[in-house]
Amino acid sequence: MNISNWKTRLQVGALAALVVTAVGCPPPEDDEDAGGGDAGVQHDAAGTDAAGNDAAGSDAGGACLPQYQYTNWDVTSDRLLVKACSPYIIEGRVTVGDNATLTIEPGVEVRLAANNWIAVGTSTAGKLVAIGTASDPIVFTSSESQPSAGSWVGLVLGAQTLATTALDHVVVRYGGEAYYTGSNKGCVSINAANAGRISIDHSTFDTCAQAGVAATDEGFAFSSFAGNTFEDCPVGMYLNAQAVGSVAADQTYISTPRNQIEGDEVVQSATWVAQTVPWHVLGRIAVKDSVEAPVLTIEAGSTLQFDADNWLSVGDGAAGGLVLDGDAAAPVVLESAAVQPVAGSWVGLVFGSDTLNGSRVSHSQIRHGGQAYYSGSHHGCISINSSVSGRIAIDHTTLESCALSGVAAIDSGFAFNAFATNTFVHCPAGMWLNATAVGSVAGNQVYTDTARNRIEGDWVEQSATWVAQPVPWNVDGRIEVRNDTNLPVLTINGGSTLQFAADHWLSVGAAAGGLVIAGDAAHPVVLQSSEAAATPGSWVGVVFEDGTLAGSRIDHAVVRHAGQAYYSGSHFGCVSINTPNPGRIAIADSTFEDCAQAGVGALETGFAFAEFTANTFDSDPVGIRINATAIGSIAAGQTYQT
Repeated sequence: MNISNWKTRLQVGALAALVVTAVGCPPPEDDEDAGGGDAGVQHDAAGTDAAGNDAAGSDAGGACLPQYQYTNWDVTSDRLLVKACSPYIIEGRVTVGDNATLTIEPGVEVRLAANNWIAVGTSTAGKLVAIGTASDPIVFTSSESQPSAGSWVGLVLGAQTLATTALDHVVVRYGGEAYYTGSNKGCVSINAANAGRISIDHSTFDTCAQAGVAATDEGFAFSSFAGNTFEDCPVGMYLNAQAVGSVAADQTYISTPRNQIEGDEVVQSATWVAQTVPWHVLGRIAVKDSVEAPVLTIEAGSTLQFDADNWLSVGDGAAGGLVLDGDAAAPVVLESAAVQPVAGSWVGLVFGSDTLNGSRVSHSQIRHGGQAYYSGSHHGCISINSSVSGRIAIDHTTLESCALSGVAAIDSGFAFNAFATNTFVHCPAGMWLNATAVGSVAGNQVYTDTARNRIEGDWVEQSATWVAQPVPWNVDGRIEVRNDTNLPVLTINGGSTLQFAADHWLSVGAAAGGLVIAGDAAHPVVLQSSEAAATPGSWVGVVFEDGTLAGSRIDHAVVRHAGQAYYSGSHFGCVSINTPNPGRIAIADSTFEDCAQAGVGALETGFAFAEFTANTFDSDPVGIRINATAIGSIAAGQTYQT
């Protein structure tokens, strides 16, 4: 045997088993020289430099050639790890910088000890290209004989990671060691705000201590993230809100119960596709940007879970839009992350005044919201803090176990683009709306263990129709139909019930306005007190003023317990008419019950009814109190009881 060849083979075998230890290395973000090994080690093998970095080449012969065996893991020029030299057992820390690329062949296994990592682009620019195959993946794992989650730190991709860094058909196991606080949260930790530089596809993250993949810096997004598997991890992905939009739907979760979102602003339009596990939101998500005007779309089957004091806000302080795009079989779910949630466990979904037109909540389930985090703004599982009409639609959505109401929109002037086929379950109130918004609500809502809606007293300044709901509206304030320019007419359809608190009323025509109460024999409109034990005079009543429009009409209504003398001289009955203008108001087939002064009062000289027929007065001190002129407009056939 040739002696020199025999010695060469001994050298190759020894180098293949060599373990390189890095001593006293600081975290990769903290030290530009972090790395390990002896930078002064020389190699006799062709194709290596004085620092131990390999020259370009490939393992064409299948042997572990010396140029692919390394004693220094401070990678400052392009380097290749080859299958023939696998496994690479590294007792130190690997850093890739100085514009170098670390390329790893399919089938390579890299093992690292506790407190160690592979860091790319953490202090100077670097790239990692680890592209395996389905049959021959690349494996990064612990060098311990009996590893467990967190046996080593993992892969760390820093702010200077170069574009086209790629992991494909890679397995990362037992990473996530919390070696230093705050930066390493996954088997792969991405500490960068640069979007579009890193792709991770068809890879497996197994038995990670914290998350499979973590990327929480504001503004980061993947160039590609598809077909990955998370197994035996407490969290699959831990991402900032902007990064979620760069994740595909085809991830697989095995014994991995959730993903996490770091609360952040969504400043560019994005679509969040459904995952088979929920997203736990750690913080507040705000969709807004004055320049980009982003729209966040959350697709069918997605679930987001929020902690106390947190919310999803849209268009609050800058332009932003939201589309919750569920379907009947796969709703979008927004709920509390609490193990045993109750009404008000989180704030809810909040739309601000800069919400974009086209925002929509469809086929969704929103539950346990309505936490009153700061005074006056949050009133529902969905709270709309805007006076701009026609921008938001809510349909086929369930609002459940909400603290104050299912949907709240109490700012003056707001109205929905559409509001139909929603369900309210176990809420103190289904809707809590300003008076204008009520006219944009359809009649096909469903109420389960939800006894009422609420109206915030307001001016009705445009014509509207209020359709019947199967539960009453409690009126918190005064409703006034009036506007000299728009000449509004409020129509209240049969089957509607409005319940008023003390000192409140429904008034018409303080400026020009009209009222049509359009009940029928089977479905009267009921106007009454909201008090549980109401008595005559518990609220003011219906009041017509000088600006009442011709054609105003009360037909098949029941008005009871009104006639409160709120201010002197103007209110005389359950219905009080304070105008001398004749022929503008008709009252027919209606009942006035338990009124404090009179059923109907009209004392202004010159007033007369357009019609007054077939009305009933029940338990009133006086049925009709009118001026002499009006007597001639009253038909025979009124009914008086008790």
